[in-house]
Amino acid sequence: TNPIAFLNPNVIETFEILKDAAATSIYGARGGNGVVLITTKKGKAGDPKIEFSSNATWEQVALSPELQFSYGSRQNENFSWGPKGTSPDHVKDFFQTGATYINSIGLTGGNKNAQTYFSYANTSSKGIIPTSQLSRHNLTLRETAEFLDGRLSLNATFNYTNQRGDNRGAQGMYFNPLTGLYLFPRGQRYADFSGNNFEKFDDVRKLYLQNWVGSRDDWQNPDWILNRNPNFDTRNRFYGTVGVGIKLTDWANIQIRGNMDKTYDGFEQHSYAGTEATLADENGRFVMNNLQSTVRYGDVLLNLRKDFGDFSTALTLGSSINDVKVLSMYADSKGPGMYYANTFVIQNIRQPGANITQSQPNRSQLQSVFGSLSLGYKGMLYLDVTGRNDWSSTLAFTSSNSFFYPSVGASAILSEMFNMKGIDYAKVRASYAQVGNGVNPYDTNIQYGFPAGGAQAPNIGLLPGTDVQNELSKSLELGADVRFWNNRAGLDLTWYKTNTTNQRIVVSVPQGSGLSQAIINAGDIQNSGIEATLSLTPVRSSKLEWTTQLNFTRNVNEVLELTPLLADGVYTLTDGGVNNYDMVIREGHPFGEIGGKGFKYLNGKMVVNADGVPVAGADTVLGNPAPDFILGWNNTVRFGNFSIGVLIDGRFGGEVMSVTQAVTDRFGVSKETSDARDNGGVTVDAVREDGTPFTGKVDAEKYYVAVGGRDGITGAYIYDGTSIRLRELSIGYMFPKGATSRISKGSSLRLSLVGRNLIYFVNKAPFDPDIAMSTGTGLQGVDVFSPPAVRSIGVNLGFTF
Repeated sequence: TNPIAFLNPNVIETFEILKDAAATSIYGARGGNGVVLITTKKGKAGDPKIEFSSNATWEQVALSPELQFSYGSRQNENFSWGPKGTSPDHVKDFFQTGATYINSIGLTGGNKNAQTYFSYANTSSKGIIPTSQLSRHNLTLRETAEFLDGRLSLNATFNYTNQRGDNRGAQGMYFNPLTGLYLFPRGQRYADFSGNNFEKFDDVRKLYLQNWVGSRDDWQNPDWILNRNPNFDTRNRFYGTVGVGIKLTDWANIQIRGNMDKTYDGFEQHSYAGTEATLADENGRFVMNNLQSTVRYGDVLLNLRKDFGDFSTALTLGSSINDVKVLSMYADSKGPGMYYANTFVIQNIRQPGANITQSQPNRSQLQSVFGSLSLGYKGMLYLDVTGRNDWSSTLAFTSSNSFFYPSVGASAILSEMFNMKGIDYAKVRASYAQVGNGVNPYDTNIQYGFPAGGAQAPNIGLLPGTDVQNELSKSLELGADVRFWNNRAGLDLTWYKTNTTNQRIVVSVPQGSGLSQAIINAGDIQNSGIEATLSLTPVRSSKLEWTTQLNFTRNVNEVLELTPLLADGVYTLTDGGVNNYDMVIREGHPFGEIGGKGFKYLNGKMVVNADGVPVAGADTVLGNPAPDFILGWNNTVRFGNFSIGVLIDGRFGGEVMSVTQAVTDRFGVSKETSDARDNGGVTVDAVREDGTPFTGKVDAEKYYVAVGGRDGITGAYIYDGTSIRLRELSIGYMFPKGATSRISKGSSLRLSLVGRNLIYFVNKAPFDPDIAMSTGTGLQGVDVFSPPAVRSIGVNLGFTF
């Protein structure tokens, strides 16, 4: 999980993004994709100060599936292909207004030798789906001190995060309240199954069981899921750092740093008796997943910085160690079941046959030495060289656990070298960098675990990768930065190309070997693209300033090479299973394309059967979820004590898929199906399988039952991923110092209003592509009953005294 998401934003002092050599020289493979370097606030000498901030944000549904309530269901059917007749809109009444409240207080004080900073923040949130909530507590303590006239500096930070989430929304068909909510048969009374009516007492079992219209595992009663299939996730994170700085001379210093990050993650799901039989046993189901991780890091750096006439030099030499230890325990009562109904403890899982696994300590260690040298000439020419060698424990049992990766970069400030009329600043740069990375722990040795019964057992189905090598990325980057009009206008351009090779994949091995899979190195995936930023300050005066910035990003991805060991040259990321789509990697194609059945065509015309229903074609590539390019337009206007910010952005192109639309079509609950019925059917212009023309209207039920659903024609539900929106609108006011000085000398007060995701100017898919893009590898661009997109309005108050 991204640790930044758990951080109290009010403790951030600076936020810096390091790329390429600057990131990899010190952080190695962990900085291969860049480093977000966050410096937290520290205490300041002088009188004690108190910082208080309060934030309240409210959110409502902005974009959700278009459903119909004008056609009902037939008797004894769960589909809504019945006669015309209005039904109450139970969907809009289901969602609630979400709210998030964040209150934070910070204390700072000290003298010239020692300073203290302390912060506490509390977050309380409820989502748009009932029972969905989050609670978080953040504690931060930072101590800084200097001794011996600044020659010795000490820095220590402690952070603690405690978080609990309940029923946090996720996409998918199972245990998702939105499936039953959207698919509920029209014409029936939803109130008979909601509220206190979601369960009914069973006189035989003396238990409350689920009350619902059908018995399908993929759409249960929404209120039953929220109240009788609840899930909980918890996190306790302790993070501490200690640093010592020793100033040897004016041009040399030593840094000694260490940190420890200890995290306890827990997850439980309690499925009560009465849950659908394919999802739980007769007494219910208990799922538990606990993860404990400990990361210890330490480094020593020698920094030398000295000028020699026209030349400037900066040299850093260092060594680091990163030690990771992970323990996990998983339990699932599905299969053997539980002894007693609705008792959710691990001791209640039946033995033998229980799915209870406790891992051995999963440990890895990376030891490194590194160095960087920066040379400058007259403040106009620069050369940067780095080198790093890692020794990874994950490469034990291979020919070498050591790998070296260098980088080199050069830049020239042309505006210092030449008289460039009208140009205030001009810089060109070029760099080449390599980044190495190990493999997963124990990939090179047989893995052991503790399954049910407690006996240690190896994973004999997986052949260890004793011949694997480290993953390697090679990147080339060219760039230019130009500023003019008294630095009121600027253009920053970057072109890059990155090739990642020797990636870890698992392949099938021939039958008869006694093994089923093997770990190998394979692949060459290339990313190339352009990043451009155009900034302009059209208006600048003592009373008014307007700054505008345009950002453009385009990335082209291609799988140049896989491995001959893969059948058909295809590596599957997501197997569709009962769903009629998959996500695979193919040579010569972009990474992670969406595949499935498209329409069958003959001479450019869609093929239909005798009833006019489309015929499915062969499996094919249907789209790539990655956008063609991303464009953002950011504006900031300041006048007096007021400030206004406007951010409009858009993703253009790419293809996304909606399983939600396919299933709601199949069930006859989508607005598209009611529109078709109102129009007398679906108009098609096609040919029959013998090539004769077919034009006219096809019965809506026949059409959507054939095309829609999880096993229908996937190509019918591929959409343009273009989306343009008003991402953020903010208005802030800084109260005059004269108004706040009456409270306390040096105090300040700021009030702001922020709206996010307020307007969709263009959105071509029936859902927000941003939601599907945030899912993990193998599901990007696919909407499977995702939570609706939301728009939010918030108020922020910041007070320092």
